[in-house]
Amino acid sequence: MDNKPSFLSNHADTLAIIGVNIGIAAMLLTLILLNSSRIDATHCRLDAMNARSDALYTIVYDMLKEGRK
Repeated sequence: MDNKPSFLSNHADTLAIIGVNIGIAAMLLTLILLNSSRIDATHCRLDAMNARSDALYTIVYDMLKEGRK
């Protein structure tokens, strides 16, 4: 009788740890990707707000310049 243990029974805990680590890495990668898209959206909103404030500044400056004439 040859009672040769199988690979899975000897290394089940190692494979479980590897699986958990891969799951954690996938969750972290997902969080990083979600946060970067939120940051990009925030930058787009800030750029739009900055453009509107520049336009408003130009309008106010032109009105003040015409009032001085």
